[in-house]
Amino acid sequence: MVGCALVWIGLGGAATDLPHHHTILKGRVVAKAQPVTESLGTFFSYSETYVFEMAEPSHKLVKLSYKFWNKQPTPSESFLDYSVLHSMRTVRDISCDESLDHMAYAQGVDATGHVVQRQFTLKRAQGAPEVTISTVPLPCYALNYKDLKLDRGRKENGSAKRGSDDPIPVRQ
Repeated sequence: MVGCALVWIGLGGAATDLPHHHTILKGRVVAKAQPVTESLGTFFSYSETYVFEMAEPSHKLVKLSYKFWNKQPTPSESFLDYSVLHSMRTVRDISCDESLDHMAYAQGVDATGHVVQRQFTLKRAQGAPEVTISTVPLPCYALNYKDLKLDRGRKENGSAKRGSDDPIPVRQ
């Protein structure tokens, strides 16, 4: 007989668990982790990594892994705007938990096969505060294209470029 256990994550008001292990994250994109060398992904899928600050509890940082197929668009540059409050349906993925230190620095190989020195690779979102680089693993949440399209990001400062009913644009 095979047993099944459900784990509910209590993350306060910023994350709400839904059936099928979905979690709603509310907060802001702080930075994007940039690879030192161009990632080729796999034949089927690609991913981009973001540092996301949850609105509650007390601005907790998490890793946001956007997973998409090679023909699907990536988030536009406006996704990296700290003044936009996002509400996104995600799935908790413990297999990709990673420290900010590991995400912020990369060491790779250049086109000629030479080792590239460890480099700072975070691209901070427009208007985002500086973050303290830590070796403590951040919980990872996976976001797919379908759920990215449902994001109803809105600016908080009254000069919204998009309203609460307009989806976040994606780069085609």
